[in-house]
Amino acid sequence: MGFMELAKNIVLAISIVVILSMFLHYGFSTFKKAPLYEDFCNETYRYQTKPVIEPYDQQMQRCGDVYNGPEVQNCYQQKGNPTFKYDNLTKCDAFDTCDFCNTLFQEQNDRYQRNVFIITALVGIAAIIFGMYFGIAFMSGGFLFGGILTLAAGTIRYFAAGHVDRYLRMIVLFVEILILIWIGYKKVVRKK
Repeated sequence: MGFMELAKNIVLAISIVVILSMFLHYGFSTFKKAPLYEDFCNETYRYQTKPVIEPYDQQMQRCGDVYNGPEVQNCYQQKGNPTFKYDNLTKCDAFDTCDFCNTLFQEQNDRYQRNVFIITALVGIAAIIFGMYFGIAFMSGGFLFGGILTLAAGTIRYFAAGHVDRYLRMIVLFVEILILIWIGYKKVVRKK
């Protein structure tokens, strides 16, 4: 095999690596949209403007610390976000509601990220296996490394975006290391 032939094979393999990984990640988001924070939470956290009628410390003495009230503390314990309204009669902030939109968003996002990870891991492993046994060199290398990149990118995305238990992270990484050792044994050691 000449230098030009080798260069073509390397370029084609690298192209397969990049495009395969992009295809899988963008393909998933094409058919299943990621949850958006705005779909769960509106602008309830925007601070309401109110007239300043007295210094803050005097207002605290007159109104009390509404942010440490029992309703607010109970809301925090339930993993909610308290919302407040300005009472025009008392001229004080008052607890309004306990908003759980962030918790609902996080649950949906964690589920979505888990599903993306499972699909990309399975397809990445399938691409690795396909790359190990396919006879054409540039396609074999492209699918092998494309599968590894897809598996790594899916893992990084899941760990970064979802709330993954630390023991599950350890197990996932251990399984991925075993897969890489198996690839090394099959492709490198066994060939000798």
